Amino acid sequence: LPSWLVPSSKVLMKKQVRSSKYDPIVEEVKLIDVNPQYAKVQLEDGREMTVSLKHLAPCGESSSDPDEVDIQEIQNQHSNEPTSSQNSPRSPERDSPPPVEDESPQLAEEDSLIRRRSTRERRMPQRFKDYELNP
Repeated sequence: LPSWLVPSSKVLMKKQVRSSKYDPIVEEVKLIDVNPQYAKVQLEDGREMTVSLKHLAPCGESSSDPDEVDIQEIQNQHSNEPTSSQNSPRSPERDSPPPVEDESPQLAEEDSLIRRRSTRERRMPQRFKDYELNP
């Protein structure tokens, strides 16, 4: 048995029936008893049920919603990282955008070499080649 399958610990159980696609896929339950194939769990509302071990997963360190992100923490991480523009002195060459080359003569040459058909090429189906269509 995995080490996280300890009785009286919290685990995540996959919900087999949800009323809408926006309901959570898993719910946190308490393990009561475990054997190599099944586990007896207690739901949050107090009901007990037996589930297969393949529908259980270890609970993370924190039970907070993973969608909730601490913006302040992310901003602190970005402010601590030095950027290359802060470390190097600014030079006039880097401030100006790179020169743009005129590519129109190259495109005109390619267009003249490749001609597009206005309609698709029509051919007689292979199955009609054995028959004489024009009397």
